[in-house]
Amino acid sequence: MLLAPLLASQFNSMIRQCGYDYFRQQRVRNGYGSAAEFGAQVQGPDFYPVMLQWTGSRLEVLCDCAYFIEN
Repeated sequence: MLLAPLLASQFNSMIRQCGYDYFRQQRVRNGYGSAAEFGAQVQGPDFYPVMLQWTGSRLEVLCDCAYFIEN
């Protein structure tokens, strides 16, 4: 199962484009992953960690960016 299509509706098109641009500009670094977890460090105005982790049937998400904290 791919997470991107499942999560896309949770973010407006401007935020999705910003994330795509960060990825394309190689601002996503030190990524790691497994069947149950993904993590990386993203360079926006500052560096911040991003983590997605399946716990049972629940997806836990962590990000220190301003958008995530505010929304």
